[in-house]
Amino acid sequence: MHHDQMQRLCLASGGVLRDLISLARNAGENAYLDDADSIEVSHVDRSIEQLGNSYLLGLGTRQKTVLKKMLDGEGFAPSDSESMELLITRRILEQSGSRYEVHPALTTVLPRASDDSE
Repeated sequence: MHHDQMQRLCLASGGVLRDLISLARNAGENAYLDDADSIEVSHVDRSIEQLGNSYLLGLGTRQKTVLKKMLDGEGFAPSDSESMELLITRRILEQSGSRYEVHPALTTVLPRASDDSE
């Protein structure tokens, strides 16, 4: 695997070790299924999309709206149970200084997500 692809996996994990392990394992499985000798860009792309889709599952319309607003630059305040759930389930990650961001893997699939699918 090229260094750039390792870095992409690290960034897509959002700093969550469990997600990094999952991303690396899935990239390896994707390469194996393609009968490839090494992990390529397409395998990493699919791995990130797979993790993003797993975080997308079960999100309601309101939660998707909160996440999309965050992607558009609006702030986030964990003030209700739905917002707290987004934090607890790692769909939103708390960074230093009470700064919040949408999980990087989820940002790859969220713009394509339909608001009416739950």
